[in-house]
Amino acid sequence: MFLIRKDRLHLSIRLVFLSLTLAYLAPSRTWTNNQGIEIQAELISVQADKVQLKLENGLDTMYPIADLSLNDQEFIKSFLSSPNKINSNTTNKAPLDWNRPWPKKARINKDHNNIKLISEDRDKGLYVYETEHFIFLSDVKLAVSALRNFSRIFEATYAYAAAMPFFHDLQKLTKQKIPIEVYNFKRSYLKNGGIEGSAGLYSFRGDKALIKVCFDYLGVKRIGSNISFDYSGDSTTVPHEIAHALTDRAYYHKHMKWFTEGIAEYMSNTDYANGLGEYRISESSMKRYMVPAITKFGYDGKGGKNLGDTIDLPSVLGFMTQDTFFSSGNPELTRRNYGVAWLLMYYFIHEHDDGDQFALRQLLASLKEKEQNRDRETTIESLIRKHLLAESSEEELNEKFAKAMKRLGINIIYR
Repeated sequence: MFLIRKDRLHLSIRLVFLSLTLAYLAPSRTWTNNQGIEIQAELISVQADKVQLKLENGLDTMYPIADLSLNDQEFIKSFLSSPNKINSNTTNKAPLDWNRPWPKKARINKDHNNIKLISEDRDKGLYVYETEHFIFLSDVKLAVSALRNFSRIFEATYAYAAAMPFFHDLQKLTKQKIPIEVYNFKRSYLKNGGIEGSAGLYSFRGDKALIKVCFDYLGVKRIGSNISFDYSGDSTTVPHEIAHALTDRAYYHKHMKWFTEGIAEYMSNTDYANGLGEYRISESSMKRYMVPAITKFGYDGKGGKNLGDTIDLPSVLGFMTQDTFFSSGNPELTRRNYGVAWLLMYYFIHEHDDGDQFALRQLLASLKEKEQNRDRETTIESLIRKHLLAESSEEELNEKFAKAMKRLGINIIYR
């Protein structure tokens, strides 16, 4: 779910990077790009033609070595030969920080460069743009305002994911940028692999991800052949799909749809200040938008799920472990599933155990360990039960979730 307004934007993201890493022990220093802009950061690693820098706000960023000053490039070369570095010929084995506090803000880097035109072919109708982590392919040329705002949206969402304790594989996709294919008209979207009845599509094969969407769902306005950014428009697709592209593949299982779809809904509906490229993450702002978006037709009457203030569920675990999350023949059930998945994310992040997401973090850590150990014996359902029922029975979990939703004005009925 993604809504653009003059003072608010709601979106989401996910990436998976596979790369060989050189890790370092380097103190914080001043880095300067070839335009003279300075930042203070620690050198974490060198990956192919980029450096991984830890900024003062605690976030990591990948920066092209060629865009740094000659002095910085010499520093990198000298450090490559330094005995202080820790070499690794495998994927990054840095310990995963599951105890990272929940972020209050996430924004693009202050030295962020706007989206760049890489190539254009008017005869074929192909325009290719690029940001730090994304490649944006369009079949129509875009106005400057659209490019600038899309650039901020893409990279701010990446920064959002990087700040969260649920995303640990972002740097593994650094060698490849996520392609986002955007089509001017729905017929072109369908002709190029889009699915009838869908607003957008996210898919991956191996370590390659792909997003397809139509401009109708991207928050733009058409004036003749010109496409520009619409600050009052809305989108229900692209940021949500970006969130999927950034979510760890270890969590993609039919019994974890409630998480992968729920976190995408949560992220895509977070307050966003477009001028700053900044997400403002708080329980109060999420709750203010979430309730009307789920129970009615949205905060401003657009795009809501309209589930009403009473929602039927089999049970919390029954909902999580259902075999069919999406149903093309039952759109009401699909809308319910998206809405409840979003409510569950709100519950575990802001309500469960007085706001502590310990149970959910432990579950995700176990899923990551299962993937790393290639464990095929342990079932996803058993891990869900182990961690989410660690301090309560299934009936108690049902009761706690229902009470939390009651405080939001939503009645959960178990049948």
